Amino acid sequence: MKKIAIIMLAGLFFLGQSCNTKINSEEEMEKTNKSELDFIFPKGQKGPAENFSGKAFHQG
Repeated sequence: MKKIAIIMLAGLFFLGQSCNTKINSEEEMEKTNKSELDFIFPKGQKGPAENFSGKAFHQG
């Protein structure tokens, strides 16, 4: 019975550690995707506040 409990605890520990590495890789992927999007769709100049209620950028 003790062996089963130790094996279960070790399994949960390794499962928890594997979840942490996925979070780090997702953060890196978001940074990469953001830089790719900036390259494909450049931000441009900020539009006038009187025409828009939020942030709007004009390209061209």
